[in-house]
Amino acid sequence: MRAKGEIDVFDSPFATRKKIKTIPAGNQVTVTGKPYGANEMAMIADGPGVAYVLRQDLIPPLVTKTARINVVDGQTAKVPCPDQAGQTLLASEPTHGDVSREEGQRTYRPRPGYSGRDSFSCLYMLGNIQVAEIAVSVSVAAPPPPPPPPPAQTVAATPVLAPVLAPLPAPPPKTCDANSSPPPRDLSNCQLTGKIFRAPCDFRGVNFSGANLAYTRFLDCDLRDSNFSKSNLEDTSFSGSDLTSANLAGANVRNVNWASSTVNKANLRGAANLDLNALKLAYGYRDVEWDRPEPDAIVKGVTTGVDHVWKWLNGKP
Repeated sequence: MRAKGEIDVFDSPFATRKKIKTIPAGNQVTVTGKPYGANEMAMIADGPGVAYVLRQDLIPPLVTKTARINVVDGQTAKVPCPDQAGQTLLASEPTHGDVSREEGQRTYRPRPGYSGRDSFSCLYMLGNIQVAEIAVSVSVAAPPPPPPPPPAQTVAATPVLAPVLAPLPAPPPKTCDANSSPPPRDLSNCQLTGKIFRAPCDFRGVNFSGANLAYTRFLDCDLRDSNFSKSNLEDTSFSGSDLTSANLAGANVRNVNWASSTVNKANLRGAANLDLNALKLAYGYRDVEWDRPEPDAIVKGVTTGVDHVWKWLNGKP
């Protein structure tokens, strides 16, 4: 509380001012390094009380400065005004652009398509005291024209040469090694007499056409979809093997052992020396095809079961 005959002295009239001290009326106080007497103070209203600050006639005169910026249409330029929030004001707005403040920096952007002159001014304040005014002139240049396209290059025609194709590699030599794993897919015309093949023996889809397989033993082998056309199967055994859908057309099947084999859907058309009595020993012979024999060529002693199968396959129940 001030006593009678005392005054409060502040360093500025702003809300953020700081009290320097309370002095008796008529005494001096040092403000910003310079002593001032009470008669150099000016009274201002401050809420319910009274405070004193330096008289306006003791404040330094307003400083006027000029600045110039150059900018290209479509770009921005920094504004040469002090950038302190709440203390820098635009005294006049630009006519052909806009001044904005982002991330602590004021920038000027011309309006699209404009080129020429523009101007505005900034006012720097300390509270309600104007400290400096900066008049800014702006020169807005049109953007440079795009560079011309590069000259067309003339490329000399390159003769197109026919590609030189490398010769195709020779096919691998044919082998008749039926014991290899997996066996060759083509064993046509091979001499395989007297061979013995035991399970697991996978000859599914193998081509044996024209091969000599006399006295060969296929024991529990997979011979589905295999081709034995025109091969020699004399005294060959298919015991326990699966010849489903095998092709034996035109093969010599003299004394073939069909015991426990499966010959469903096999093709025996044109097979020479077919013994139906031996075929009946097959485990399955559904849908087998063979040539219809003449009455005097039917093997004597054919059982009713086999004869019935033959007639059923030929559409005559």
